[in-house]
Amino acid sequence: MAHKDHALSRERSLDYYSGERAKRSRRKLALGIVVTIALILCAVSVAVGMYVTNVNASMNTNDEELLASLKKGAKNEPFYLLLLGADKGEERYEDIGEDESLYRADSIILCRIDPTNIKATLVSIHRDLYVELEDGTDGKINAAYSIGGPAGMVRQVSKLAGVDISHYAEIDFDSFMQIIDELGGVEVTLPTDISDPDYTGLELSAGTHTLNAHDALMLSRSRHAYDEYGDGDLYRAANQRAIIASMLRKILAQSPHDMLASITTLSKSLTTDMTVDEILTIAAQFRDFNTETDLYSGMTPSEPEMIDEVYYEILDVPVWTEMMQRVDAGEPPFSTEDDDITAGIASSTSKESPIRRTIADGNGTDANGTLATSKPKGSVDLSQVSKNGSVMIAGYPDGTATTWAEELSELGFDASGYEDTEFTFDRNLVVYADESLAEEAEAIAQYLGDDFEAILNDGSFMLMSDIVVRVMPQ
Repeated sequence: MAHKDHALSRERSLDYYSGERAKRSRRKLALGIVVTIALILCAVSVAVGMYVTNVNASMNTNDEELLASLKKGAKNEPFYLLLLGADKGEERYEDIGEDESLYRADSIILCRIDPTNIKATLVSIHRDLYVELEDGTDGKINAAYSIGGPAGMVRQVSKLAGVDISHYAEIDFDSFMQIIDELGGVEVTLPTDISDPDYTGLELSAGTHTLNAHDALMLSRSRHAYDEYGDGDLYRAANQRAIIASMLRKILAQSPHDMLASITTLSKSLTTDMTVDEILTIAAQFRDFNTETDLYSGMTPSEPEMIDEVYYEILDVPVWTEMMQRVDAGEPPFSTEDDDITAGIASSTSKESPIRRTIADGNGTDANGTLATSKPKGSVDLSQVSKNGSVMIAGYPDGTATTWAEELSELGFDASGYEDTEFTFDRNLVVYADESLAEEAEAIAQYLGDDFEAILNDGSFMLMSDIVVRVMPQ
């Protein structure tokens, strides 16, 4: 009996220890799996961390003066970002080399970002805006970059707009646009045809287009396609904002993984104070962002003026002040669409094609976008015509503008000529600023020839004088 009990005890012990060894084996296996998973996660975490660190290193600035010029606000509060497209293309590089002090800002956009209300505003600042620069001289605002670098530009725009700027981003448009091909193109709607054969070579019909990187870059550069409407920079800036809006639509619709890949691509052409984490955080807040209803855009209100034979844009301070009050309150820059002279001509941040404004009195454009006026032509004795306005003859540098200006001056007009390669108009026009100048403008048009038309400026034309004669190359 004792022997049997001993045998049973021994058998139970073997079962017990076998069970314990199996438990220990399972625990070791589970522990091994946990350790392996932990090591993999750790390795992935390190790899992602190194990846993000490399992306940050690629795009983050170490410009201490720039960082000191930025004023950070409270978390989730609206903030301003200065988006700069610096003129660093190949042709510019060949002209000036690596000396960044000679570069000027080609595109200047002040962005207001409201992460709580999920709204954004893009305000383009005319690069030829006349301002007092940091060195005490007066000049174009885009020169602030060559004088004070990125920090100087931040201070200049902050002073102009009366707001603190929290973040800075500088892009090289040439390489920046490459991401468009990765996104599968960007969609823009053009209210009018684009024809720019002598400069960008871009030819696009009115309507909605999905543009590749090359065509998007050409559209963002094209300003001479809008010469007939006045200052091409206004319309080019509007197209740039529309392209940015379309890119935002595509990027915000991506998965986090694809979005990180897009940021990686952008980092190659981007210099900023923001980190990948900050960008992804804002992107996450804007996942439900509707660029058609929650993205506003506009441009500095200004009028052209010649000062010491240099062309500048003179800021309309009261209108600008009112505009920035609306922007700062999270409202659209323009109180009505009629305030935006690019509406119905250039693309907009909305996917919808804006309705082209019709000028009921025939002075300006008709519903088809055709310059509308049919003034009678004939000989006229200019000696009997009032000469109240200043007259500028603007044209291609073939001597015509100067000759005609001298001829009108001899007839008693306050006339001057301005010849420049940018003035390659496709029709002869006499554009006058207000109705009081109509008789004078019509007389000049009749005097110059049957192919000239006199029209009242509806806001679409850049006028450097009370009356501007736009002359086609002879």
